Amino acid sequence: LGQPIPPPPPNVPELPADESRMELSLPEMLARHRQVSQCAQCHEKFDAMGLSFEAYGPVGELRTQDMAGRPIADAVRFPDQTQGVGVDGLQWYLKIQREGDFVRQLTSKLLAYALGRNLMLSDEPFIEEVIQGLDAHDHSIQWLVEQIITSSQFQNRRGDSQVTWSPAL
Repeated sequence: LGQPIPPPPPNVPELPADESRMELSLPEMLARHRQVSQCAQCHEKFDAMGLSFEAYGPVGELRTQDMAGRPIADAVRFPDQTQGVGVDGLQWYLKIQREGDFVRQLTSKLLAYALGRNLMLSDEPFIEEVIQGLDAHDHSIQWLVEQIITSSQFQNRRGDSQVTWSPAL
């Protein structure tokens, strides 16, 4: 969501690779980890986002128990202290509390990916224009992609002399 997260301190232990061998559930392990103040200041920003997906297993299958047989715990407290449950709770949080941040990041990251480069200050007016247009177009991803591929930034990319693009149907 555009928040800078510093790298972890060098002495942070890794989470076990195998969830079935963990003595505590992932939410419990992360709660314990957040008790360390130097860890909490970062983890409070993003743990709830990840834990919202606990009802999905390692390959995306829906599940009711973790790999150790413990019931899934996907009730979370977001950074602003609101609470949610699962992906529906995360969607609510993003829509109500962080929509602007989400839309800006989606637009910026998609543009950077399409251009194959980091964004520059000169891209900012286009990003602002697209963000305002997304409101008027009901946040349509199709409209967003269309704006990017018809933009002067995309149409005039450097180093693409060998690349030709035509819509394939």
